[in-house]
Amino acid sequence: MRKLLLIICLAGTIIAGCSKEKNIEQSSNMDQSALEKIKVITYNNGLKTGTSMLEFTSIQAFDTTLYMLEQQMRIYDSSFYAQYGNLSEEAYDAKQTELGYNEQTPLIDFESLLPYSNTMRQVYVALENDWLSNTELDISAYPKIDYPFSLAEMTLLNSDGEVKIGNCILKLTKKGYLWITDGSFTTLSSFNNGDMSVLNLSTVITNLNESSGDDCASWKSKEVS
Repeated sequence: MRKLLLIICLAGTIIAGCSKEKNIEQSSNMDQSALEKIKVITYNNGLKTGTSMLEFTSIQAFDTTLYMLEQQMRIYDSSFYAQYGNLSEEAYDAKQTELGYNEQTPLIDFESLLPYSNTMRQVYVALENDWLSNTELDISAYPKIDYPFSLAEMTLLNSDGEVKIGNCILKLTKKGYLWITDGSFTTLSSFNNGDMSVLNLSTVITNLNESSGDDCASWKSKEVS
């Protein structure tokens, strides 16, 4: 699942797709005005007190932020490569270690600016580092299996895969998505506590109760009731 599920709670319609074209010019710079529109909100999810997530004003704001983070990572990586790309692979790796190069620096900076310390990215990185520390790498235990999102996407999700977009709440898991159209934290908390009956609510759109193995096909172009 390379692209995050993009769903808009507007006029009773979901506008979504596994891939999409950018039809507006988007800046690769994260300006202060854009950051000021992103909020960090806290709720009690029924499992632990004070769970935080990001809140975006609209799907467009969410998508633009995701795009900017991806662009910043590309620019950051390209800048480093432009300086040291002529080195051998071994020397290039040594230079990265020497200078403390981290391709995720733009994402880390974004989290620090908000500030926001409850991202899925942070959970994933810790698990990946632990996995890489093993003498023998068991591919079946590779954390990416449980976190099938890009690093930029995981930066915008909290550790439980949640984000608020407009009046709606989106929760992503490796098995699919939960889209709560009325933004009810009670519904989200019930689901987090194992209450699968919330999937039948009229305010919930999901593919978690579908048998299709194609995550995108099961939600694309659906009508919101």
